[in-house]
Amino acid sequence: MTTPKELEIKLEIAPKSLRILEKLTYPSLRAARKDATEVSVYFDIPKRNLHKKRLLLRVRRIGHGYTQH
Repeated sequence: MTTPKELEIKLEIAPKSLRILEKLTYPSLRAARKDATEVSVYFDIPKRNLHKKRLLLRVRRIGHGYTQH
């Protein structure tokens, strides 16, 4: 069994355009909309061993919670 991969797509849109887009999209997309401030910190050692192996260690703060990826 393969491990699921995360795909994250971020788009920037003007608030006025977002209101127009919301009227055109499916209700499930409107429900999935998330307004959040995220802060991500990436870790590696000076020789960048994780990067060379295409790995990363990221700690993300969303609101008052933290996640490690």
